Amino acid sequence: MRKAKASLFFAVFLPSAKGDNSIISEAIDIARLDTQLLVYGSISAPIAMPNYVPKPKAGAATQDDDDSDDAHSSAPGTFDEGNVHIVRASALTSSAADTIGDFESELLSAGFAIIHDKILVIDPLSPDCVVVLGSHNFGFRASYANDDNLLIVRGNQALAQAYMVHTLDLYEHYRFRALQSDQPAAATPSVAPAAPAAAKWDGKLRRDDQWQANYFGGSHQTLVNYLVAGK
Repeated sequence: MRKAKASLFFAVFLPSAKGDNSIISEAIDIARLDTQLLVYGSISAPIAMPNYVPKPKAGAATQDDDDSDDAHSSAPGTFDEGNVHIVRASALTSSAADTIGDFESELLSAGFAIIHDKILVIDPLSPDCVVVLGSHNFGFRASYANDDNLLIVRGNQALAQAYMVHTLDLYEHYRFRALQSDQPAAATPSVAPAAPAAAKWDGKLRRDDQWQANYFGGSHQTLVNYLVAGK
């Protein structure tokens, strides 16, 4: 990862709480040293988000970070710092009153794992590309407790680009849902009107060309430049 020249893409389940001592914290640290490096990642478990803040338990001031039963709403849906963009698996659910437009309530999981991938892609547009995959969850326990395995494939651009598309597919699928979950709930009416909450997307597609704005000069521009330049 430290030899990456342009990009890192990953999809993981739960490498560690807050991403510490795992692929998540390592990717962030590397990108802080190389601000041109692109990092896109998807995480399944809320507690693995680097900006996770645990909910206090009843009668206690803090909560153990390893409590995997914590509600998904306790973690931010997104982490964005420079060229680092990480999302957690999120859903539009009627129970949280956050379904939008013509979307119906979604089932986030039928069990515990949502994203169970263990995938890392390094510089997929370069001949020196690397793909890492296997049962290894890219965290401390996977190496020192679980004896997991991983496969490192070097120089196979077709494979690397296929996995890049897959990781970006997961990222894009969950990003707008995660952004919706990050929006504050509408204020409860009271005697003194509260400040209006930020409006969520209404779920309707634009009929003009303004949907492209983020791809040309907006938040997606750097990724577009990378994909177009081919290196």
